[in-house]
Amino acid sequence: MVNPNPSSASAAVKRNILRLLKRLSKKYGPKASLYATKADYIGRPRLREKYLLKAYATTRPDDLQNKNLIAESLATFYIEEQPNSALGRHWLTQLKVDLANYPDDDAQEEMQQLEQTLIRAHHPIKKAASSDTAFAFFIAVTLILEPYKVITALTHL
Repeated sequence: MVNPNPSSASAAVKRNILRLLKRLSKKYGPKASLYATKADYIGRPRLREKYLLKAYATTRPDDLQNKNLIAESLATFYIEEQPNSALGRHWLTQLKVDLANYPDDDAQEEMQQLEQTLIRAHHPIKKAASSDTAFAFFIAVTLILEPYKVITALTHL
């Protein structure tokens, strides 16, 4: 039988996962992987942030792969989910440091995409200038190729 309400099934699975994570936390204590996984299932941004920060803070120094993953999640959080350029730059820098210690092609690619997102978000003038340039080009081409239509349109204003 197909569940008529998939969102309620999804919510139930989410609740079960969060309960399991709580039991595992009681059994094993504070673990970076448990905090990071919990952050993945939390919908509220402030709680997600809290668990990601706890995850990074509790990562063992020798758990380099986990440090990469959590730093990447924090950079994504501060650049895409809850934009904060200072914290986004901070976590991108931390991710670069972590990637130097534990290279990962996928994380490197994600870091470069996040850097581009951060640049685009903080340089709206460049975006506007490129669209202004395209508009000016369109007008110039139209004037050259169809001056009669442009003049006719202007006289009807």
